Amino acid sequence: MTRRARLVAVVATALVLPAAAIGAAPAQAGTASVLMEDWDAAPEHFITYDLARSSSDPGTWDPSAEDNLALRLELPKNATAGPGGGAYGESYDRFLYGTFESRLRTADCSAQPNAGVVTGQMFTYFHDGSDSDGDGLPDNSEIDFETLCAQPEVLYMTVWTDYRPSDGAQSRVMRAVNLATGQILSTCHYEGFGGHYCDPISGAQAQPASIPAVPGFDSSAEYYEYGFTWEPDRVLFWIVVDGQTITLWDYQGPSDRIPHVPAYLLHNVWHTDGWWPEGNPDAVERPRVRDIAAHIDWTRITPL
Repeated sequence: MTRRARLVAVVATALVLPAAAIGAAPAQAGTASVLMEDWDAAPEHFITYDLARSSSDPGTWDPSAEDNLALRLELPKNATAGPGGGAYGESYDRFLYGTFESRLRTADCSAQPNAGVVTGQMFTYFHDGSDSDGDGLPDNSEIDFETLCAQPEVLYMTVWTDYRPSDGAQSRVMRAVNLATGQILSTCHYEGFGGHYCDPISGAQAQPASIPAVPGFDSSAEYYEYGFTWEPDRVLFWIVVDGQTITLWDYQGPSDRIPHVPAYLLHNVWHTDGWWPEGNPDAVERPRVRDIAAHIDWTRITPL
Protein backbone atom coordinates (compact mmCIF):
# COMPACT_ATOMS: atom_id res chain seq x y z
CA MET A 1 0.00 0.00 0.00
CA THR A 2 1.36 3.43 -0.87
CA ARG A 3 1.98 6.13 1.73
CA ARG A 4 -0.97 8.18 0.48
CA ALA A 5 -3.24 5.14 0.46
CA ARG A 6 -2.34 4.41 4.06
CA LEU A 7 -3.10 8.02 4.99
CA VAL A 8 -6.52 7.88 3.39
CA ALA A 9 -7.26 4.48 4.89
CA VAL A 10 -6.59 5.57 8.44
CA VAL A 11 -8.91 8.56 8.07
CA ALA A 12 -11.63 6.35 6.71
CA THR A 13 -11.37 3.67 9.37
CA ALA A 14 -10.08 5.25 12.57
CA LEU A 15 -11.36 8.83 12.27
CA VAL A 16 -8.07 10.16 13.59
CA LEU A 17 -5.50 12.41 11.94
CA PRO A 18 -3.82 10.94 8.86
CA ALA A 19 -0.36 10.55 10.36
CA ALA A 20 -1.56 7.81 12.71
CA ALA A 21 -0.80 4.98 10.30
CA ILE A 22 2.70 5.95 9.29
CA GLY A 23 5.62 4.04 10.73
CA ALA A 24 8.80 5.88 9.75
CA ALA A 25 11.66 5.67 12.21
CA PRO A 26 11.91 8.67 14.55
CA ALA A 27 14.84 11.06 14.36
CA GLN A 28 17.21 10.33 17.23
CA ALA A 29 17.92 13.08 19.74
CA GLY A 30 21.35 14.62 19.32
CA THR A 31 22.00 13.01 15.90
CA ALA A 32 19.87 15.11 13.53
CA SER A 33 20.78 18.54 12.17
CA VAL A 34 18.41 21.47 11.76
CA LEU A 35 15.80 20.79 9.06
CA MET A 36 14.71 23.87 7.08
CA GLU A 37 11.75 23.68 4.69
CA ASP A 38 11.31 26.69 2.40
CA TRP A 39 8.18 25.29 0.73
CA ASP A 40 9.28 25.64 -2.86
CA ALA A 41 7.68 23.44 -5.52
CA ALA A 42 9.62 20.34 -4.36
CA PRO A 43 9.63 20.16 -0.53
CA GLU A 44 12.67 18.34 0.87
CA HIS A 45 11.55 17.28 4.34
CA PHE A 46 7.75 17.17 4.03
CA ILE A 47 5.04 15.47 2.02
CA THR A 48 1.90 17.40 1.11
CA TYR A 49 -1.51 15.84 0.57
CA ASP A 50 -5.12 16.87 0.30
CA LEU A 51 -8.24 14.95 1.22
CA ALA A 52 -11.89 15.29 0.14
CA ARG A 53 -11.33 17.97 -2.56
CA SER A 54 -9.06 20.22 -0.48
CA SER A 55 -5.75 21.32 -2.02
CA SER A 56 -2.15 21.58 -0.87
CA ASP A 57 0.16 23.51 -3.18
CA PRO A 58 3.84 24.04 -2.30
CA GLY A 59 5.68 26.66 -4.31
CA THR A 60 2.67 29.00 -4.53
CA TRP A 61 3.62 32.57 -5.42
CA ASP A 62 3.10 34.94 -2.48
CA PRO A 63 4.90 38.30 -2.39
CA SER A 64 4.49 38.40 1.41
CA ALA A 65 6.61 35.27 1.82
CA GLU A 66 10.31 35.87 2.46
CA ASP A 67 11.30 34.07 -0.76
CA ASN A 68 7.98 34.79 -2.54
CA LEU A 69 6.97 31.12 -2.30
CA ALA A 70 4.69 29.40 0.22
CA LEU A 71 2.72 26.25 0.89
CA ARG A 72 -0.95 27.04 0.25
CA LEU A 73 -3.48 24.84 2.10
CA GLU A 74 -7.00 25.51 0.79
CA LEU A 75 -10.47 24.22 1.59
CA PRO A 76 -13.11 23.88 -1.15
CA LYS A 77 -16.68 25.10 -0.99
CA ASN A 78 -18.81 22.69 1.07
CA ALA A 79 -15.73 21.10 2.58
CA THR A 80 -16.11 17.78 4.39
CA ALA A 81 -16.17 18.26 8.17
CA GLY A 82 -13.29 17.00 10.29
CA PRO A 83 -9.51 16.66 9.90
CA GLY A 84 -10.13 13.91 7.34
CA GLY A 85 -11.34 16.56 4.89
CA GLY A 86 -8.36 18.87 5.25
CA ALA A 87 -5.18 19.82 3.42
CA TYR A 88 -1.80 18.93 4.95
CA GLY A 89 1.94 19.30 5.01
CA GLU A 90 3.60 16.53 7.05
CA SER A 91 7.21 15.74 7.90
CA TYR A 92 8.68 12.52 6.55
CA ASP A 93 10.27 11.75 9.93
CA ARG A 94 9.07 11.55 13.50
CA PHE A 95 10.82 13.49 16.26
CA LEU A 96 11.12 12.99 20.02
CA TYR A 97 11.57 16.46 21.56
CA GLY A 98 12.94 19.52 19.80
CA THR A 99 12.17 23.08 18.73
CA PHE A 100 9.60 23.58 15.98
CA GLU A 101 9.14 26.93 14.24
CA SER A 102 7.20 28.29 11.29
CA ARG A 103 6.35 31.57 9.61
CA LEU A 104 2.75 31.48 8.39
CA ARG A 105 -0.54 33.24 7.83
CA THR A 106 -3.73 31.54 9.01
CA ALA A 107 -6.86 31.09 6.89
CA ASP A 108 -8.86 34.26 6.25
CA CYS A 109 -12.64 33.97 6.67
CA SER A 110 -13.49 37.66 6.30
CA ALA A 111 -15.68 36.81 3.29
CA GLN A 112 -17.66 34.38 5.50
CA PRO A 113 -17.12 35.40 9.14
CA ASN A 114 -18.91 32.39 10.64
CA ALA A 115 -17.12 29.75 8.61
CA GLY A 116 -16.05 26.83 10.79
CA VAL A 117 -12.40 26.54 9.82
CA VAL A 118 -9.38 25.49 11.88
CA THR A 119 -5.81 26.36 10.93
CA GLY A 120 -3.37 23.97 12.52
CA GLN A 121 -0.50 26.44 12.43
CA MET A 122 1.89 23.75 13.54
CA PHE A 123 1.43 20.55 15.50
CA THR A 124 3.11 17.28 16.34
CA TYR A 125 1.05 14.12 16.04
CA PHE A 126 1.29 10.34 16.35
CA HIS A 127 -1.42 7.86 17.34
CA ASP A 128 -1.15 4.17 16.52
CA GLY A 129 -3.35 2.75 19.28
CA SER A 130 -0.47 1.77 21.57
CA ASP A 131 -0.54 2.39 25.33
CA SER A 132 3.14 2.71 26.22
CA ASP A 133 2.52 4.17 29.68
CA GLY A 134 -0.04 1.51 30.64
CA ASP A 135 -2.71 3.95 31.82
CA GLY A 136 -5.51 2.18 29.96
CA LEU A 137 -5.83 4.79 27.20
CA PRO A 138 -4.12 4.87 23.79
CA ASP A 139 -1.18 7.25 23.60
CA ASN A 140 -1.89 10.46 21.70
CA SER A 141 1.42 12.23 21.16
CA GLU A 142 0.23 15.68 20.09
CA ILE A 143 1.20 19.31 20.66
CA ASP A 144 -1.03 21.86 18.91
CA PHE A 145 -0.85 25.51 17.90
CA GLU A 146 -4.29 26.30 16.39
CA THR A 147 -6.60 29.15 15.40
CA LEU A 148 -10.30 29.33 14.60
CA CYS A 149 -10.95 31.30 11.43
CA ALA A 150 -13.89 33.15 13.02
CA GLN A 151 -11.66 34.48 15.81
CA PRO A 152 -8.17 35.07 14.34
CA GLU A 153 -6.96 37.05 17.36
CA VAL A 154 -7.18 34.00 19.65
CA LEU A 155 -4.49 31.31 19.77
CA TYR A 156 -5.09 27.81 21.17
CA MET A 157 -2.21 25.73 22.52
CA THR A 158 -2.80 22.12 23.54
CA VAL A 159 -0.63 19.30 24.86
CA TRP A 160 -2.19 15.83 24.53
CA THR A 161 -1.00 12.56 26.01
CA ASP A 162 -3.98 10.19 25.59
CA TYR A 163 -7.03 9.85 23.35
CA ARG A 164 -9.43 6.99 22.59
CA PRO A 165 -11.45 7.72 19.43
CA SER A 166 -14.25 5.27 20.23
CA ASP A 167 -15.58 7.23 23.22
CA GLY A 168 -13.50 10.43 23.42
CA ALA A 169 -11.69 9.43 26.62
CA GLN A 170 -8.63 11.64 26.84
CA SER A 171 -6.05 13.62 28.77
CA ARG A 172 -4.81 17.05 27.63
CA VAL A 173 -3.85 20.49 28.90
CA MET A 174 -4.83 23.60 26.97
CA ARG A 175 -4.36 27.37 27.05
CA ALA A 176 -6.29 29.95 25.01
CA VAL A 177 -5.09 33.56 24.71
CA ASN A 178 -6.48 36.66 23.01
CA LEU A 179 -3.31 38.30 21.79
CA ALA A 180 -5.07 41.46 20.60
CA THR A 181 -6.20 42.24 24.16
CA GLY A 182 -3.48 40.43 26.10
CA GLN A 183 -6.05 38.22 27.87
CA ILE A 184 -5.37 34.67 28.99
CA LEU A 185 -8.82 33.20 28.43
CA SER A 186 -8.23 29.81 30.05
CA THR A 187 -5.55 27.37 31.16
CA CYS A 188 -7.09 23.96 31.84
CA HIS A 189 -6.63 20.23 32.20
CA TYR A 190 -9.23 18.07 30.49
CA GLU A 191 -9.73 14.36 30.99
CA GLY A 192 -12.39 11.68 30.94
CA PHE A 193 -15.03 11.00 28.31
CA GLY A 194 -15.39 13.83 25.82
CA GLY A 195 -13.01 16.05 27.77
CA HIS A 196 -15.37 19.04 27.94
CA TYR A 197 -14.91 19.97 31.61
CA CYS A 198 -12.17 22.51 32.30
CA ASP A 199 -10.20 21.83 35.46
CA PRO A 200 -8.23 25.10 35.90
CA ILE A 201 -4.51 24.66 36.46
CA SER A 202 -2.09 27.09 38.08
CA GLY A 203 1.48 27.49 39.32
CA ALA A 204 4.21 26.07 37.08
CA GLN A 205 1.56 24.72 34.72
CA ALA A 206 0.15 28.19 33.99
CA GLN A 207 3.10 30.48 33.32
CA PRO A 208 3.40 33.25 32.40
CA ALA A 209 0.52 34.64 34.45
CA SER A 210 0.09 37.51 31.98
CA ILE A 211 1.01 38.32 28.38
CA PRO A 212 1.37 41.66 26.59
CA ALA A 213 -1.35 42.83 24.22
CA VAL A 214 -0.63 43.20 20.52
CA PRO A 215 -3.33 45.71 19.47
CA GLY A 216 -4.97 44.77 16.20
CA PHE A 217 -3.41 41.30 16.11
CA ASP A 218 -5.04 39.18 13.40
CA SER A 219 -3.32 35.90 12.56
CA SER A 220 -5.03 35.83 9.14
CA ALA A 221 -3.96 39.33 8.07
CA GLU A 222 -0.19 38.85 7.91
CA TYR A 223 2.62 36.40 8.46
CA TYR A 224 3.87 35.72 12.00
CA GLU A 225 6.53 33.38 13.34
CA TYR A 226 5.20 30.72 15.73
CA GLY A 227 7.21 28.20 17.69
CA PHE A 228 7.30 25.69 20.51
CA THR A 229 10.02 23.72 22.25
CA TRP A 230 9.10 20.21 23.41
CA GLU A 231 11.24 18.77 26.20
CA PRO A 232 10.72 15.78 28.53
CA ASP A 233 9.48 18.04 31.35
CA ARG A 234 8.34 21.19 29.55
CA VAL A 235 6.55 22.63 26.51
CA LEU A 236 7.23 26.29 25.71
CA PHE A 237 5.05 28.17 23.20
CA TRP A 238 5.86 31.58 21.69
CA ILE A 239 5.18 33.99 18.84
CA VAL A 240 7.47 36.59 17.26
CA VAL A 241 5.87 40.01 16.64
CA ASP A 242 7.91 42.86 15.14
CA GLY A 243 11.11 41.06 16.04
CA GLN A 244 10.13 40.53 19.68
CA THR A 245 9.53 37.04 21.08
CA ILE A 246 6.42 36.81 23.26
CA THR A 247 6.13 33.76 25.53
CA LEU A 248 2.51 32.60 25.44
CA TRP A 249 2.76 29.52 27.65
CA ASP A 250 5.64 27.89 29.48
CA TYR A 251 4.03 24.63 30.54
CA GLN A 252 5.96 22.72 33.20
CA GLY A 253 3.64 20.09 34.59
CA PRO A 254 3.67 16.43 35.64
CA SER A 255 5.54 14.09 33.32
CA ASP A 256 2.35 12.16 32.56
CA ARG A 257 0.86 15.32 31.02
CA ILE A 258 3.68 15.68 28.48
CA PRO A 259 3.94 13.28 25.50
CA HIS A 260 6.98 11.00 25.33
CA VAL A 261 6.28 9.28 22.00
CA PRO A 262 7.99 10.43 18.75
CA ALA A 263 5.64 12.31 16.45
CA TYR A 264 5.42 13.91 13.02
CA LEU A 265 5.23 17.66 12.51
CA LEU A 266 2.26 18.87 10.48
CA HIS A 267 0.46 21.94 9.17
CA ASN A 268 -3.20 21.75 8.14
CA VAL A 269 -6.48 23.52 7.49
CA TRP A 270 -9.86 21.83 7.94
CA HIS A 271 -13.58 22.46 8.42
CA THR A 272 -15.01 22.04 11.92
CA ASP A 273 -18.71 21.64 12.64
CA GLY A 274 -18.24 21.11 16.39
CA TRP A 275 -15.68 23.65 17.66
CA TRP A 276 -16.56 27.33 17.79
CA PRO A 277 -15.30 30.49 19.53
CA GLU A 278 -16.67 31.06 23.02
CA GLY A 279 -20.03 32.81 22.72
CA ASN A 280 -20.42 32.26 18.96
CA PRO A 281 -21.92 28.81 18.34
CA ASP A 282 -22.96 29.88 14.83
CA ALA A 283 -19.32 29.90 13.69
CA VAL A 284 -19.39 26.34 12.36
CA GLU A 285 -20.77 27.08 8.90
CA ARG A 286 -19.61 24.92 6.02
CA PRO A 287 -17.37 27.03 3.76
CA ARG A 288 -19.42 28.65 0.98
CA VAL A 289 -16.68 30.76 -0.59
CA ARG A 290 -13.43 30.05 -2.37
CA ASP A 291 -9.94 30.99 -1.24
CA ILE A 292 -10.20 29.99 2.42
CA ALA A 293 -6.56 29.06 2.72
CA ALA A 294 -3.59 29.10 5.08
CA HIS A 295 -0.08 29.94 3.82
CA ILE A 296 3.16 28.52 5.23
CA ASP A 297 6.31 30.51 4.34
CA TRP A 298 8.90 28.27 6.01
CA THR A 299 9.21 25.57 8.66
CA ARG A 300 12.25 24.80 10.81
CA ILE A 301 12.83 21.75 13.03
CA THR A 302 15.71 21.53 15.50
CA PRO A 303 15.68 18.06 17.12
CA LEU A 304 17.02 17.79 20.66
